[in-house]
Amino acid sequence: IFGRQAEVLRVVQDANRAMSVGKFGTDGDTDATDVAEAYIKDRINGLAPNATVDTTVTSGVIRTVVTIPSSDLTANTPIGFLDSLTIEVAAEHLSEA
Repeated sequence: IFGRQAEVLRVVQDANRAMSVGKFGTDGDTDATDVAEAYIKDRINGLAPNATVDTTVTSGVIRTVVTIPSSDLTANTPIGFLDSLTIEVAAEHLSEA
């Protein structure tokens, strides 16, 4: 669980950084937070297919929270009490744009 959680954190940090320097442009219908969320979901889909991603920008701080059922991060066999846990991966980055 911790190894996969670290992988998800790296993706979140990469997305927040890319957003902070303006890499995620918009097409008029989609804002940068939607692009960042789609980027994260695409890259963690193999690790955490049931994850939810929420990216917000408040006072120049980009914050992303990924919520993952622990069953996404464990082996194929149930591990009892761990199956009911939810893992939250969060990261913040100051906007530079």
